[in-house]
Amino acid sequence: MSFSITIKPSDEKFVAEASKSILESAIESGIDFPHGCKMGDCKRCECKVLSGLFETKNYLKKISNNDNSDLNILACRSYPLSDMVVEQVDLLIQKHIGKIVSMEKVADNVISLDIKLLSSRPFIFKEGQYIDIVLDRNIRRSYSISNSPRINNILNFHIRHFRGGYFTDKLFGYDSSRIFKINDLMNLEGPFGNFTLKKESCNPIIFLAGGTGFAPIKSMIEYILLFRKWRPIYLYWSVKNIKDMYMRDLIDSWIKTIPNLHYTPVVSNKLTTNYDWNGKVGDVHNVVMEDIPDMIEYEVYASGSPDIVELARINFISQCNLKCSNFFADPFYLYD
Repeated sequence: MSFSITIKPSDEKFVAEASKSILESAIESGIDFPHGCKMGDCKRCECKVLSGLFETKNYLKKISNNDNSDLNILACRSYPLSDMVVEQVDLLIQKHIGKIVSMEKVADNVISLDIKLLSSRPFIFKEGQYIDIVLDRNIRRSYSISNSPRINNILNFHIRHFRGGYFTDKLFGYDSSRIFKINDLMNLEGPFGNFTLKKESCNPIIFLAGGTGFAPIKSMIEYILLFRKWRPIYLYWSVKNIKDMYMRDLIDSWIKTIPNLHYTPVVSNKLTTNYDWNGKVGDVHNVVMEDIPDMIEYEVYASGSPDIVELARINFISQCNLKCSNFFADPFYLYD
């Protein structure tokens, strides 16, 4: 079943399937609907319902079935039950101009990119947040900032190549029509996101990263290191291939410096392991549950593909006594 959705004040219209979130249908219809995490954490897709019926869901269950209007919803978690009219909520978005100052290939398909913001004012953000790189035709790509806040206004990003990708082909030098290089200027917007450390807590931390989901986790660990906010830390980093693990020297330095930091690398693809690898193999959430079967006192910060994040959330809460309020996530969608 499908319904008509009208967006105010632009009066843009699109068809939304009942089986898909309002945001999913908007994106598929080519509507420029502000969004970020797609799972209800960043709140960039917040809008006001002026008329119509909808239901709201999360990963585990249906939360509510609303039949009233004039309230705010998140388009990524809301599903239409009738024709709807919604009004986008104006957010105060910071816009910046930055210059590429460094590009380092840290793995076969990952570039560590440094962009220096050209404003004289310090760029204020929280560890774990992300920004949008805004390209021509308002095409944008969201990337987590991998460094902790610092005063030099240089932001670091871990960017994975997507073959044929609109942005990453240009960054990796595979698109002859446009190749990004040192000193090129870029437009950025942000910061965005609520995937940040709960600094008042003393609970032990499980950091779960998948692929370049390592970036916001790195930002958080650098914050802990900078301010010496010591807590027991269990870092699990899952990659498909052994060669996808990068910055190993940095992690070694963390282990030597941060008390009670335990690091477990995991290779998810058994076919890519060989005699050089004697570490953990398989789904990272299963590895974590084997090591820490009772998470009642823990906080989990998970960053990776939506599948990795969702499996961790469901299994940790249902099988390991993790409190729902102690699971924090930043799912990484594949950007090209």
